[in-house]
Parts: sequence; structure tokens; C-alpha cells
Amino acid sequence: MDVPAEPQHIITNPPLIETNRVLGSFFLNLGSTLTAREYQRTAREFFTLLQVEVNGPAELRRHHIIAYRRWLEGRGLANKTIQKKLSAIASLCKFLAEAGLVERDITFGVQRPRTENRRETADFSDENVRKILVALNPKSYSPALHRAVLAVGFFTGLRSAEIRGLRLKNLGMVNGIRVLNLQIKGGRRHEIPLHPFVISAIDQHIETMRRRGFKLDDPEHVLLPSRGNNQPLMAEALSYILKSAMERAGIRQDDFRRHSPHSMRASFAGHLLNTVEARLEDVQAAMGHANPATTQRYNKRKKGHERSPVFRIEF
Repeated sequence: MDVPAEPQHIITNPPLIETNRVLGSFFLNLGSTLTAREYQRTAREFFTLLQVEVNGPAELRRHHIIAYRRWLEGRGLANKTIQKKLSAIASLCKFLAEAGLVERDITFGVQRPRTENRRETADFSDENVRKILVALNPKSYSPALHRAVLAVGFFTGLRSAEIRGLRLKNLGMVNGIRVLNLQIKGGRRHEIPLHPFVISAIDQHIETMRRRGFKLDDPEHVLLPSRGNNQPLMAEALSYILKSAMERAGIRQDDFRRHSPHSMRASFAGHLLNTVEARLEDVQAAMGHANPATTQRYNKRKKGHERSPVFRIEF
């Protein structure tokens, strides 16, 4: 398993060396590198928000957790996203309590939002996916990056965090076929072949990075970095890329469903199961699901109103 680097500047007060050591142990103890990175980002966000009032874990109180939850809600984040962030903080606080840095689990009793989102995540029709992908002219860095991000999203079905966590080392060749090999949700290894469109988009993006002076000899270099540095895209940046692409393509949001980066994964599943009519077990393998029922739930197109029996009423 890849070991994540120890977090930097999560707590910046110089005397708190022992606290940072315990924090580092917490992240190293997580079973998934991907999870460790997401938990690090959440912890950094949490302590940055409270840095004026809190110098370390011993000063944390339950009202700080509640304040963080309300801040997340004020940003308009999806309930599931808030749930994940609060779960990360809860796990961290329990670990700190066991290390004697917090008197008890201060997250106990803190209410979390209901798991269902106000609006269901929608997928994109095949026609709209084509509109999104042709609306970019990848001659400069940002369009090339955006095209590569969208190509990976729509043609590999990876989750948002998995796309953002990709490194150059995840690109490879197996039996003459270009593939991505990475660790996905649950700590499992996953390998997916790359469609020619994705290969073209990634190669063009890498070439634009090379022209801008990125040091691409390091296999740990982020494949899809933020503009001007070797840091992964934030979740908000991925949402912005998709939203901008939708605007360029003239695609409007549905009134009762929302489009998010996860819509690309849903579109991947819907296209394979309906348009291509691929076997369920093959789509399950492509998506990295342990259970075929999970794959079926991604098939949003079965719920399409255009198939409703309502239109067959003949009163």
C-alpha cells in the first residue's frame, strides 16, 4: 500500500509537536491512501476554520464540531458530502481521545444531516455528453486540463476523489493496452483500460504541462493538477470544470435533479448498460463494484420519464 505523506501544517502552533505526531499516526493508520488524503484535507479545513479560537485538540469542544457542520451547510454542500466530512472528524476525534489528547469523544450527539440529498444526482444523455466533450478547444493549459478531466470522468467512471488523486504512476500498459491502475474506494486495486479518446486527451494535457515546465519525471506527480502547481484539484474545482462545460454546451440543470461530478460516473454506467447493452458483470468490473446490485443502482436511465406508462393513457 502507498503510504501517504505525513500531513503538513494541520496544527501550526510550534509546541504541538506531539499532537502532529499523533495526527500523522492517524492518517498512516487508515487503510486507503485515497481516504487518508481526503481525511487530511478535511482535518486541515476543520482546524483552519477554528484556528483563531483553537490552538490544539485539548481546546476542542462539541460546539466547535457543530460550528463546522453549520459552516459546511452554509456552503450548500450535499448532505452526503457533509456526512463524509463529519465522519472524518469523528474518526479523528476518537483517535485523539484514545491518545489522551481529548478528554472524550466530543462528536458524540452531534446531529448529522439526513443521508438523502434534496435532489437526486442525474446522469447525462449520450447526446449531452458529446456536446460537453466537443465544446472544448484544448490549445492552452486550462482547456486541455478540463478536457482530460472530463474524458477520464465520462470514459472510466471513476469517482471524483479517484480522478483528483491520480498520479503519473497510475498510467501504464498491460498487454499492449493503455490502462489506469489505482487504488479505489474500499482500498481495492482497480485497473481499467483507456478509450482512445481518453488517451488523446491525457497525452495532449501532459504535453501542455511539459510546455509549462512541470517536472514530469516524478511518477508521484499529480496527473491532473491545479493550475500552476503540483497539487490535486479540489472537489470544488472539479465541480466548476463540469459546470463550465455544461454552460458552454448549453445544457441546463434539471429542476428536481442535480448534475455533479458523480453524474459522469452515472453516465458511464447508463451508457454501458443501455446504449451499449454490455453485460452487467462487465460493467460491474469496469466500475469496481463488489456487488452487481450497486451497479444497477447507477442506471439512472431506467427511471427516465420518457419510458413512463403515463404517456400510454388513452382516456
